[in-house]
Amino acid sequence: MDISALSTPTQMIVAWAMFGVLLAWLIIFAALAIRPDPKSEKQEQWDELPTPAGSFPAVTVQVGRTNTVS
Repeated sequence: MDISALSTPTQMIVAWAMFGVLLAWLIIFAALAIRPDPKSEKQEQWDELPTPAGSFPAVTVQVGRTNTVS
């Protein structure tokens, strides 16, 4: 049985179009994955700055209780 007899020209066009979309998707997302992140350069600059002692404020929360009588 010949493989070309099993598929119509329309099916072959759709299959090749889907294959092209898959290849484009792979190339685009591979390029996005390997490109440098512009935010990371700024983050590295902030990481190099020393943190002053006592820079974290103390957070206090007051919880009010209500008395309910059953």
